[in-house]
Amino acid sequence: MAALIGTREHARRVFELHHGSPGTRLGDDWQDVGGGGCRHVYLHEPTSVVYKVQQSYNSWIEDYGNDVELRNARALRRLEERGLIGKYVSIPKTSGFRFKDGDDTRLIVAMQYIQGIIGWDARSRPEARKELFSLGLADMHGYNYIMDETGRLWPIDMGSTRYRFRSPFADKRALGSARKNV
Repeated sequence: MAALIGTREHARRVFELHHGSPGTRLGDDWQDVGGGGCRHVYLHEPTSVVYKVQQSYNSWIEDYGNDVELRNARALRRLEERGLIGKYVSIPKTSGFRFKDGDDTRLIVAMQYIQGIIGWDARSRPEARKELFSLGLADMHGYNYIMDETGRLWPIDMGSTRYRFRSPFADKRALGSARKNV
């Protein structure tokens, strides 16, 4: 089992802040990073962990939500740990924390914070972008990945797979050709 990143207490505070618990305040060691169409992100600066809270639970968002992101991140980390990807791309560490919200359960995703420049500025690394785009993530535009100071690319939004993540290494025939292409 992979090491846990983030804490349940931090995830709870983000959950309560976002879901309107009276009096919830994150504190000075937190930064509201912003969000996109599906999630809002808060950075706990001392631990360099971001916490992602899903903003809505409409039916269209199911293919892009926190559950999908956590599943995809874990699958990609396993591929990286087995050496099947990772020449130019690294996968952030992630954890998930579930909380009751009435009759529903909500997932907060904790993710390793990656310092770097957004993907739009990483166009000078075509070989790295080719590896990143080969992972099967459907929405890898320039705001959804970071290039660190070493030139490695890190997908930071892995909940964007309308087509459901299917590893290019899922069968043995694909494995041989994928290794040649990476």
